[in-house]
Amino acid sequence: MEKQLELPLQHPQSERLLNKAELASKLGVTQRTVDRWLRIGVLPRDCKLTICGSSRFRESLADEWIRAGCPGTEDD
Repeated sequence: MEKQLELPLQHPQSERLLNKAELASKLGVTQRTVDRWLRIGVLPRDCKLTICGSSRFRESLADEWIRAGCPGTEDD
């Protein structure tokens, strides 16, 4: 008797990726501020992905950073 491979019924939910405009809107800042925060290291580096030359941001990590009080933005 052959053993059958059991496959999951559903694919795991994939990570939602935001473009820069969506991230800026979520944070209540301009896209230039997002660029500056990335440049000076305020936004977590692992939040940003580059896919085919286009920047995308992991929503879950952005949300986690927001819940932590947006550390590093106190002087802005």
